[in-house]
Amino acid sequence: MKVISNRDAALHEIENILKGNGYPVNKTMIEGVADIVNKIADYHEEGAKLYPEVIILHDDYSLKPLQARTEIIYKGEIRENEFSKVMKLCAPLAVGNWNIFIVLSEDKSISYGLVSVERKETSLDLVTQAIDMGGDDGIIYIRNVGSKNVELRTKRESCVISLTLEMDMVFQDSNLQKLVEVMLKDLEHEEVLDNFIVKTIKEALNAGHGNLIAVCKRENFELCLTKMTGGAKLTPAIDIPGLLAEDKVIRSNETSVAIKSNMALVRSVINHDGITFFSTRGELLGYHYIVDNSKVGDGNVVGGSRTKAFEALKTIEGIEGRFFKSQDGVTKYC
Repeated sequence: MKVISNRDAALHEIENILKGNGYPVNKTMIEGVADIVNKIADYHEEGAKLYPEVIILHDDYSLKPLQARTEIIYKGEIRENEFSKVMKLCAPLAVGNWNIFIVLSEDKSISYGLVSVERKETSLDLVTQAIDMGGDDGIIYIRNVGSKNVELRTKRESCVISLTLEMDMVFQDSNLQKLVEVMLKDLEHEEVLDNFIVKTIKEALNAGHGNLIAVCKRENFELCLTKMTGGAKLTPAIDIPGLLAEDKVIRSNETSVAIKSNMALVRSVINHDGITFFSTRGELLGYHYIVDNSKVGDGNVVGGSRTKAFEALKTIEGIEGRFFKSQDGVTKYC
């Protein structure tokens, strides 16, 4: 019997990453990290899909610049199936703002638990704080970047281990970044706004079962709606940049609560049926719009109504960006 597997290639890459970042390398370590990658690729808990993120560090000290709160689950020698225990004990709890941390010390001991890097609603996410802005070159960050695709990232390199033959899965993050770029293209802003909107939309996408987002200039919204049916226009629009700007100046409980409540609404709207519209100045304009897709593709488009609606959006004057996520996690942007 012929067996085709990417396991050996994945183990080799994991070994290189561990070695390159100064971690003790042996069969237990390599296969342990591989087990984490395998579980994160398609993690479910009682039927619900979850997206636990893992950060591997050399010592507890490396957590101090990041942490708002930590909970240690275990500290001691590496026992049998220890990495599987990490996922079993921590992954169901790594929701919301909680992430999994694993400290692999030089003496080959291990400690792990949960860490939250959020101090307020606009706090940067774990990967930004640990990798993009962090000072420790030895940190390894592991996350799901699309169904059955897992990224291992350090300050110097990024590797995606794909457990699917569907290549579109690999581009989830880049497609989302392109969407946010067009959402803010007519607004002078700081990078914190990009990161905040990426984080908000990613949380919505992870919780949903398929999405369609369109972006247009605010003054072209009514023109776009002439090609739509149904829907609900928000009056006033939810001005995400404005909420953050107000919080930056005032820094009160009221402005913090306003951000939190409005972002909960934004996430819910994105996961509503139909097309969600944003402006090129970061405003949520409306949602639940339907586009006529009956003339799309002449039978050449493979997919359901959401795929055909995405194709139909390409023909509408005034739309400057279109984002699609299928139920199984494939994303597209144009």
